[in-house]
Amino acid sequence: QVGLEVHPRTPMARLSTGQEQLVQIAVAIGRGAKLIIMDEPTSSLSQGEALRLYDIIARLKRDGVTLIYVSHRLDEIRLLCDRVTVLRDGKHVDTRRVTDVSTDELVRLMIGRPVGEYFPHHTGTPPGAVRLSVSRLSAAGRFSDISFDVRGGEIVGLAGLVGAGRSEVARAIFGVDRFQSGRILLDGAPLERHGPREAIRRGVGLLPEDRKRQALIVSMTCRQNLSLPLLDRLKRWIFLDGRAEKRITREYFDKLRVVAPGI
Repeated sequence: QVGLEVHPRTPMARLSTGQEQLVQIAVAIGRGAKLIIMDEPTSSLSQGEALRLYDIIARLKRDGVTLIYVSHRLDEIRLLCDRVTVLRDGKHVDTRRVTDVSTDELVRLMIGRPVGEYFPHHTGTPPGAVRLSVSRLSAAGRFSDISFDVRGGEIVGLAGLVGAGRSEVARAIFGVDRFQSGRILLDGAPLERHGPREAIRRGVGLLPEDRKRQALIVSMTCRQNLSLPLLDRLKRWIFLDGRAEKRITREYFDKLRVVAPGI
C-alpha cells in the first residue's frame, strides 16, 4: 500500500531514512489505527513517494481515520489538512480552518514577523572568489563525473530524488566516503584522499541527512556533542577545559536559538 519495494527480510539497518519512514507508515496503517499522528513523514521521501503517501492519507480520511499531520511544508498543510494549529517556541499561537488563512498569514504566525522579512537578503549580494571546486568526482555505483564550484557568500543546492547520489557527494567531499577519481580544491589547495579530521582542520563541516545516526552521539549531552569537533581547541594538556566548553555551548545556543531543557 505504501509502495515500498524492498525485500521483507532486509534488515532495517540497511534501509535509507526514506525507506525507514515508509516502513513506519506501513506499521501504523497495518495495525488498523483509528488515530494516526504523522510527524514530518515526507522529510526524507522523494516526490513520487510523497505523492503516494498523499493518496494513502486521502484513503484513510475517507475510511474515517483521524490524522494529526506535523509539518513545516505549507503546501502540504494546504493540500491535506482541514484545520491548522500553529505552535511557536512550545506555545499555541492560533488555530484556523485552512480555507480561512493565507499562506502569508501562516508564515507570519509561524515566525512572528511579516513574511517580507522572512526572505534572505544575501541573494542580492554578488558572490566572492571560488572557495570550493569539485571536478569530475566519481565513485563507482554511487555517482559519476560531478563538477561544480561554490563561491564565497553563495549557497549551492544539490537536487535529485532519494538515491540519486546527493548525500554521497557531500560525504565524499567531507572525507567520510572514498572516491575513485576526480579532484577537490579548497581555496585553491587540494583536498584529496582525506578524512573528516583533515576536512574539519581545513574548515569544512558536514550536517548529514540522518543526524541521529551519522552526526550525534544521542547518549551524550548537547554540550558534549557540540564540543566533540572542538576538542583540540578545548583541551588543556590532557584535560578538557570545562569552563570554555560551557561558554562556547552557551554562545551557540544563543546564536541558534536552541530550545532545550539545558546544555
